[in-house]
Amino acid sequence: MELNVNNLNIYYERFDGDFGTPILLLHGWGATSATMGGLFRFLKSENKSVISVDFPHFGFSDTPPEDFTVYSYADLIKEFLDKLGIDKVHIIAHSFGARVATILASTHPCLVHKLLLTGAAGCKPKYSFKKSRKIVAYKLKKKLGIVQKNAGSADYQALPQSMKKVFVSVVNDHLDYLLKHIISPTLIVFGKNDTDTPLYMARRLERKIKNSALVVLENAGHYAFLDREKYFCAIVNAFF
Repeated sequence: MELNVNNLNIYYERFDGDFGTPILLLHGWGATSATMGGLFRFLKSENKSVISVDFPHFGFSDTPPEDFTVYSYADLIKEFLDKLGIDKVHIIAHSFGARVATILASTHPCLVHKLLLTGAAGCKPKYSFKKSRKIVAYKLKKKLGIVQKNAGSADYQALPQSMKKVFVSVVNDHLDYLLKHIISPTLIVFGKNDTDTPLYMARRLERKIKNSALVVLENAGHYAFLDREKYFCAIVNAFF
């Protein structure tokens, strides 16, 4: 299905089950709603209402303008829900999706009933001395106008030019300051072997979100909901 939101066509899938509050699935950067397809199908099999959306530029949704920010993504999801006539949701959010969920839960507390964050991005990272030196060197060369080929992460390099500005804006917005404003019951589920969003980020989320708990999954990485799918689904079923 498609819905036009703020002049962007947004692709989504929806199943209306017999249980009240719908569960909104928000995927990570570079992924699509299909990445969370197993979770969608599981919730559907449990007859729970579920909505899965492709963020702008990913999957079948339109590409946003260059001035789009993580806050623009959050505003768009809020408008998307408004257009569907939905005023309360549970959210399961992975990686970049957790950035959007953090903004929604902290700024629209009546909208988000329960929140599950997995492999959540958005916390300010800890940099090693070596990494810090590389960042300083990159910024200095950029200031001096020195062309740096292949600079940036693999995610950055994979993007078309029109989305690179969006990506830089997103990754440079740290959302730690919003965590204290989240009042939704929050479950944080991280893979023990996650190197993209390491466990110290999960522990920071647990410390700063008042009504929260942390579950660490053994033998799982950044995509814990895929690495330990059956166990993850059991956790979801118990929480929602």
